[in-house]
Order: sequence, then structure tokens, then C-alpha cells
Amino acid sequence: MVVDDGLPEHWFSRKYPETAKHCKVIDLEQHDVGVGIGRNTAIDAAETEFIFLLDDDQIVTPVHDHVAAKPYGALRARPKFRRLGLRKHGFDSLRYPGGGIVHA
Repeated sequence: MVVDDGLPEHWFSRKYPETAKHCKVIDLEQHDVGVGIGRNTAIDAAETEFIFLLDDDQIVTPVHDHVAAKPYGALRARPKFRRLGLRKHGFDSLRYPGGGIVHA
């Protein structure tokens, strides 16, 4: 199942129509609404006992890389997206518990 809150021109069903044929795809009317709405929509639509939630920036590998693994960190590009998120919401920086600082 794919719940997509992207812009229509970027919808999974349009970008990957052959793969989408094998999925239940739910395109949300509003875009970029946050993980909670997509997650809850998927849970409500699930028809199985177990579910596995992923976001579009997560990967599943054969060797199941740990999140601390160097290749995984590079694929997630967290520093890049943190900076984008800070700028999007009008912040210059954030401070982690322990004193680390991330700048936009």
C-alpha cells in the first residue's frame, strides 16, 4: 500500500505506473500534510494483521543496515533535510540536547 501526499505531478502512481499496478495506492488530496495523516490513512486502510511503515526516504536492504551505518546515513541525507526544514519554518539553527548545533 502506498499513501502519497506529494504533489500530483510527483505521485508514485504517475512516476511508477507499472509498480503501482501491484499496490493499493491512496493519493491524498492535500500535499505535504505530515507523517501522521499518511500513517493513519494507511493504518485505517490496512487489511492485514501486521503492517510495516516506511517513509519515502527510508530504504530496505538485504544486509538490513543499521541506522548508524555510514552508507545509510548518506542515503538518508538527514543534514540536508534538517537544513531545508529549518529554512522552511523560518529558523536559523537548532540546538540538540548536549549542545550540538545545526545551522540552516
